[in-house]
Amino acid sequence: MTDPAAMLGAFSPVASPNPPAPDAEALAFWRTPATTWISIEMGLVAREYTSPPRAARCYALLAAGINDALLVADAASAKGTPISDDAVIAGVAKRIMSYSHPLQAEMLQQRAAQARWAGVWRGSATIAAVSAGERIGQAVAEKVIDWAQHDHAEDFTPFADPAPAPGVWQRTPPRLWSALDPGWGNVRPIAIPSATQMSAKAPPSWGSAEFRADRAAFAAIQQSLNDADRALARRWAGSMGSVTPAGLWLQIARAKIERDQLDERQAVSIYATLAVAMHDSFIACWQSKYSYLVARPISWMREANPAWLSMLETPPFPSYPSGHATVSGAASAVLAAYFPSYATALRQMAEDAARSRVVGGIHWPIDGRNGLEQGRAIGNWILTHHPGLPNE
Repeated sequence: MTDPAAMLGAFSPVASPNPPAPDAEALAFWRTPATTWISIEMGLVAREYTSPPRAARCYALLAAGINDALLVADAASAKGTPISDDAVIAGVAKRIMSYSHPLQAEMLQQRAAQARWAGVWRGSATIAAVSAGERIGQAVAEKVIDWAQHDHAEDFTPFADPAPAPGVWQRTPPRLWSALDPGWGNVRPIAIPSATQMSAKAPPSWGSAEFRADRAAFAAIQQSLNDADRALARRWAGSMGSVTPAGLWLQIARAKIERDQLDERQAVSIYATLAVAMHDSFIACWQSKYSYLVARPISWMREANPAWLSMLETPPFPSYPSGHATVSGAASAVLAAYFPSYATALRQMAEDAARSRVVGGIHWPIDGRNGLEQGRAIGNWILTHHPGLPNE
């Protein structure tokens, strides 16, 4: 999003207030600043009932902004300017998150006013380094926000409900909500070349033997649900009012980072690559969803049983492919590159996420299978083409 070389202006120190007295509790809270800011972002996403695609954008803007700001800081440090990483991260996080969550700007300002001094309290930064770090963070944040203001996420996309036809998406009970973010497939990705280039393969026709078999498999699963299935569906629900699917994978990454005691630069690289991959996956998934307009299971199940309801509430957008599966396929591929010893477990987590939507009653099995394939292709493309990743 930003060019570190182009950002290297004269980041000389400016007047800065004296730091407050060291605060042991605050120092512990800001021990790993990038992880802490991302955790705060998760809380805001849940509190504001952010939709899953838009939540992934919030995470990506924040994580990519922190990564870019630290790259600029490293370049400035190499030229002899003392820089506080804590202040860099506080400056960029406060501004980007205030853009994403304008009603929380005052709270974020208060958090940043504390976080910027953590390096001074630890004895690793000077007041001048705090001043320079804040300026870098804020300057990079403005670049990220300028990019975001032109990514088409706020564009209005007219959408007319399609004419009723077998296998074609219609609004689903019980709420009959209109289609959610029908233009999200037009949002500009951060890393992949385009959503259409990473589109899911076309599903079989509704009347084909393949899709008839898939519907029969779905019905059989619904007739044999057990407690483990229900727990799986709840575990991966990730609906609005939660951290969403992208947040669930960031939590998985956070646990791995903490378990392996990775340093701040390594953590930031992982968060940024993961968040960008998930953001771009949602864009590609939504482009596919609104191209294929496949009906949700509830529409078909109610033809035989008008009272049938899925265990999870059906979200208001087409079925194919599964967003959970696409995002999970990308996330598991990215995290496996950073944590190869966990690759098998991560792949199983992605499979579980895809299956959770089938047992939850809101996706066909093929939505999960092909969504995982789409997501893995996106994750692997980013690992191959994005600079600074572990295999480059």
